[in-house]
Amino acid sequence: MNAAVLPVTAAAEAADQQRQWALDGQLVRACQAARSEEHFAALVQRHETWVRNLLRALCGDAAQADDLAQDSFIIAWQKLSTLKVPEKFQGWLKQLAYRQFLHWQRRQKLEARHAQTSTDDGVMFAGDIDIELQQSLQHCSGLERELLLLHYGFGFTVGELAESQGSPAGTIKSHLHRARQKIRQHLEAEGSLAGRPGDV
Repeated sequence: MNAAVLPVTAAAEAADQQRQWALDGQLVRACQAARSEEHFAALVQRHETWVRNLLRALCGDAAQADDLAQDSFIIAWQKLSTLKVPEKFQGWLKQLAYRQFLHWQRRQKLEARHAQTSTDDGVMFAGDIDIELQQSLQHCSGLERELLLLHYGFGFTVGELAESQGSPAGTIKSHLHRARQKIRQHLEAEGSLAGRPGDV
């Protein structure tokens, strides 16, 4: 492949992303100006698939994820007037959805303690992660697996993760670094790292 093609592709993707953000901005402004349910429905249609995929990957339960997604959009509708930069709707919605998951997760833990049962607070990774990598992830803590999923699987920035977790950005970076090291060490011990594209 011609190396010159890569920057052109990246530029095209960046331009498309800008167009998508601009369209979100137009829809959000219409909602804010007139509480337009029609324009908000268009926002839901644009974003509901990735919101559901994010929550399904986090909680490992499709029905529960759909409930959390619905709650996320209800809260987004209620709080839309607080969004200062309409073009940032997607990132703002991403944070709302993740907070809904965290609230649900806390409730699950409280209910588990009440019933005096044990619960696994790890994160279920959905999708096409191969078996070797899934086994490697078991060497990470529940929080580390969750942060890896959000950062690499769904594009959360370190800053967004820090805000959601209520932790300094440096702490989030440390968690991600430790998780990558654990995965690398496991793959090297299993002899699985050789031949993998890129770095872990």
